[in-house]
Amino acid sequence: MELLRECDVELEVIPGMSFADLAWARLGVDPLRGARVIDGRCFAVDSAGAAGQVLIAQCDSAALLSDVKLTLLESLAPAHPVTVLQRLGLADESVFEVELADLDRAFEPDHLTSLFVDTGASTPAVELVRLIALAERLRGPGGCPWDAAQTHHSLARHVLEEAYEVVEAIERLPADAPRPGEPTPADDYAALEDELGDLLFQVVIHSVLAAEEGAFTITDVARGIHDKLVRRHPHVFGDVEVSGADEVVGNWEQIKKAEKASTSLLEGLTPGLPSLLYAHKLMRKAEAVGLTTGGAGAAGAAGAAGARLVGAVDDLAGARPAESERLLGEVLAAAVMVARDSGIDAESALRGWAARFRDRFVAMEDLASERGIHLDSATTDTVDALWAEAASMHDLDASRAPLDP
Repeated sequence: MELLRECDVELEVIPGMSFADLAWARLGVDPLRGARVIDGRCFAVDSAGAAGQVLIAQCDSAALLSDVKLTLLESLAPAHPVTVLQRLGLADESVFEVELADLDRAFEPDHLTSLFVDTGASTPAVELVRLIALAERLRGPGGCPWDAAQTHHSLARHVLEEAYEVVEAIERLPADAPRPGEPTPADDYAALEDELGDLLFQVVIHSVLAAEEGAFTITDVARGIHDKLVRRHPHVFGDVEVSGADEVVGNWEQIKKAEKASTSLLEGLTPGLPSLLYAHKLMRKAEAVGLTTGGAGAAGAAGAAGARLVGAVDDLAGARPAESERLLGEVLAAAVMVARDSGIDAESALRGWAARFRDRFVAMEDLASERGIHLDSATTDTVDALWAEAASMHDLDASRAPLDP
């Protein structure tokens, strides 16, 4: 418009009928009762907080329809009806319904395709706003005395506890979840959904406390992580090219170092992390600058991590007592290298082992209780027999050593 004025071109805008007017007429919907029009190309962002009747414009490709579908599936059932409006006002106009799950494969979209869907009263943004309001209510006058008394430091342990419970729920899922070809039963995800809610509340309550101090809000938190992820994915949102996941990790670490104006890649790496996780992160940082640690992605490292582990175990077996602790550290570090070489997180692997051990131990206690056996006074043979029997209850190999679930 400004360019036309600068060129002394006269422009007259003549009002005409919008496609939306035709859409509302065909749908029998009064837009003054809260219906909204959203650009399909920006649907995931612009629909945040939008509940009720929505007209989605410019749905001109199957890829765009797929994006809209995935966003809607976060709050709607796969069978939820979606009205398709095509070529309104033309001789071949068409208005029909499809199920949400079939949205990107039931018809051929074109540049005159729009969608209409009633999302109901619940969307991700609406539910988040309700949760934030709840946290503020609990902290406010007439709220909960316990919540009102909390500080960032008093809540810190709850963040850690909830995070570990999320990990435990994840480890109950099949190792290859999610499985598009063979979906995991919804019941298997119930615990993860619940624990993620507990962890989300920790994010919300800390943001509410910070807002009380005028430091930041949860909006700032969401915006900050969004912008950070965009910056650290230049291969997606910029013109950087990568050859694979290893190069992505290397770029990530270098971008992070530049953002924080750090002199070392290791700045910000918390020594208080669990030791296996700390070692894993140290190795990942080292590999970001090409240092071979025997982990995944290291050039020529095939089998090197396993050989190092075997050598470390041999050294420990023949060690003097004064050297045992250091050499045990070498064994554990080599085990982390083996895990990385196999694409496994050592911390999660050990936690999984501990969970299986715990389940088997409880099963052994239950067997002993059913038979009136007191484990603290039972013979070693009796305890070993119960342990082996407990293995069969958890599909474990009973021939393994007693401490190997």
